[in-house]
Amino acid sequence: SFLCPEKSQLTMLGTGGWDIYVSGVNGFVGKDGVTKGGLFDANSGNPWCQQDCSRLHPAEVTKMIKALEAGNKDEAITCSKVKFNIVAIEKDNTLMHAFGPKNIPMVMKITEGKRAIVIGFGDENSNHGSMTAAVERTVAYLDPAGY
Repeated sequence: SFLCPEKSQLTMLGTGGWDIYVSGVNGFVGKDGVTKGGLFDANSGNPWCQQDCSRLHPAEVTKMIKALEAGNKDEAITCSKVKFNIVAIEKDNTLMHAFGPKNIPMVMKITEGKRAIVIGFGDENSNHGSMTAAVERTVAYLDPAGY
């Protein structure tokens, strides 16, 4: 399932909308071990664009962001009602690594402007390092625009 909500209140990057950063040519989902993920509003937790994350609740996203900003390593968070354990928070509390059941990796990074969060989920075969590179690359696309 693929969903991009109404973007009328958001400034668009490029001509393709937010989906180009999630599933398009420069998108991170479907590459580097990222099987699902999206761009979310760093204040409300609402999705800007996501792929296969429709069950990820905005309240869960905001709790993840609070744990990230506080540097709360070893805390448990929920994503789509599934428990993930935070194993590391790096780069001045902007990058989070967590693992869920069956060691499923999750990587989350907030943009420099603190307006957007990029979240990537993998599966049992995903390489956590490759996923981190994919999420960081996506944030690097957003940072120059002030997000």
